Amino acid sequence: MVWYNEFVHNWVKKLDFLEECRTLRLRYYMCPPFLTLLMGVFTIIAMIVVYILASRYVEEPQVAALIVIFVAAVLVALVDLVVNSFNRIAEASYLKSEFISIVSHQLRSPLVVFKWTMNMVEHELEKKSGILVDDDFKKSFTALKENNEKMIWLVNSLLEVSRIDSRDYALKKEKLSLPELTKKVIGELKKHEGWAERLIDFSSSSDLPLIFCDPDRVVLVIRHLLDNALRYSPPESRVEVEIEKAGDKLRWSITDHGAGIPDAQKKYIFTKVFRAENGLKYQTQGLGLGLFISRAIIEGLGGKIGFVSRQNVGSTFWFVLPAV
Repeated sequence: MVWYNEFVHNWVKKLDFLEECRTLRLRYYMCPPFLTLLMGVFTIIAMIVVYILASRYVEEPQVAALIVIFVAAVLVALVDLVVNSFNRIAEASYLKSEFISIVSHQLRSPLVVFKWTMNMVEHELEKKSGILVDDDFKKSFTALKENNEKMIWLVNSLLEVSRIDSRDYALKKEKLSLPELTKKVIGELKKHEGWAERLIDFSSSSDLPLIFCDPDRVVLVIRHLLDNALRYSPPESRVEVEIEKAGDKLRWSITDHGAGIPDAQKKYIFTKVFRAENGLKYQTQGLGLGLFISRAIIEGLGGKIGFVSRQNVGSTFWFVLPAV
């Protein structure tokens, strides 16, 4: 009886197409096993319809049977082609996501160790004030730190995308001040990424309520939006950040006076790996993942995100989050 139970268990497992859908991280209506079942039902219905029509309009039963067999063979071939194509696409997408996740994790550890090492070296140099360090060394060391931060930022973005794609995206919620989070990000950007000379006007209404949010993820959103606004606008222009109350929510917005977004490309703004063509003249770095990640975070926290933009005039990106 043991072998019989194992046999039944294995067959039941094979028939459970939802398990494969979960493994491939697909919705059930996009999953190859479900499509196979759906197309099989469609083929049976089509064969019955063809048989009824052939029986009515063809006098010889042999001819009617041949017509049904021919139609069935064509449908089976098409079903096999469609399902196999979907299966290859699903497996390729799964392998791509797994590869990105594994590589990102492997890259993150040495980058963090490298950052700790540089911080230790910097700390030792500060303690030994008698050591003379020339300007070239200081510039090289600063550039090394900034590029290491950019690499960590890029790897973290890839990890966020991997979590979003795998639907393994847990968001914690704490009571926090949105203006304080914004001030923190502005200070970090000016300190670590060479934006000290840029003009950032920050304003917020008084007595704003707190919000329930994941602090690390909301900081990520604010940093993405600030980074984009600074990169895609002229160095001498101002960037305005504003926080205000909008009913039972808080509205965060940032306005730049830069490249803007062409009308034909606005629908792609929150998709993965997209960058507007007119923004490429600024030679900015990045993979076009920031807005995709930002939308997933804000919507996961029960908020909304959007923008208004005019080409060669500027853009305003905003998000709203529920207040406490």
